Amino acid sequence: MSESEKYSQGYTIEAQDGDFLEAMEAAVDYRGDTTIEVKDGKVWDGYLFNYDEGEKALQVYPKDDPSIVAIPVTDVVKVSFTGKDTASGKSWEAWAKKKGEEREKIKAQEVDEDE
Repeated sequence: MSESEKYSQGYTIEAQDGDFLEAMEAAVDYRGDTTIEVKDGKVWDGYLFNYDEGEKALQVYPKDDPSIVAIPVTDVVKVSFTGKDTASGKSWEAWAKKKGEEREKIKAQEVDEDE
């Protein structure tokens, strides 16, 4: 299983798991929502977009709050990849293929108009 498949929607990891730090890094790169549970039982659902190394905190845009929340890494007990990765399956190759097909279609239409 590749890393991108491992850290995808539905994956959950707890703080005591061996690859927890790796998973938190993957969660920052994930383009979907995550659910973060902290020691006091609070649960944050939202878009995890940054790890602030100076503050040693994860920065999250909660789903229901326009402000940024900083969650100390030492307080995190569980991270779940809950939202759909908005870029899943969308690669450069797929984009280039689609654009090439669109260009060919336009060229074919131009030829039809010239005839």
